[in-house]
Amino acid sequence: KNYQVVLSNLKQHESEFDILSDKASELIQSCGENKTTLHVQQIKSRYLSDENAAKEVLKKCEQMVHDHKLYKDRYKQCSDEYLKAKSDLSSLENYASIADRKELESMYQKINSLADQHNSMNQLLNAVVELGENSFSTTDPTGREIIRLEINDLQQKIEDLFDKVIDMKTKLEFKLSNISGIENLIEKL
Repeated sequence: KNYQVVLSNLKQHESEFDILSDKASELIQSCGENKTTLHVQQIKSRYLSDENAAKEVLKKCEQMVHDHKLYKDRYKQCSDEYLKAKSDLSSLENYASIADRKELESMYQKINSLADQHNSMNQLLNAVVELGENSFSTTDPTGREIIRLEINDLQQKIEDLFDKVIDMKTKLEFKLSNISGIENLIEKL
């Protein structure tokens, strides 16, 4: 924002500088002194150099802001997907009390669907990590530490979530296998 203000101030004073430059040109013509001409040209050159430098810095600042916003957007998207998957998983946690084969098969399909989300969530997480790391060079040490902690926390939560998904999937497979075994025994009797 500061650079936008500097550039804006330069633009506001540009017309004043042009008027000053015109008056200096008149002065040069009337006195015919080369030294005055040289000074006017130096001032104008410095002004244009400052204006270009301010524009370049502003572009860099805008790019940094864009990069940070993109990181925050992807982080939020990944975090929202994690929270949805966590909610979906918690709705299946009562599998231990269910003995009905059809209900267990339905739960198994849902847990499989959650397990299938692991790759897409990891891809999104990798994008978050990349965007976060890209913004490190333009972030102060406190901001870098915050980004690092956010990423580590989200990575750990996603790992823990999918460890639970795989664990629940294994337990449901075992339970379904037991029910199938019991049903086969009952049919033989």
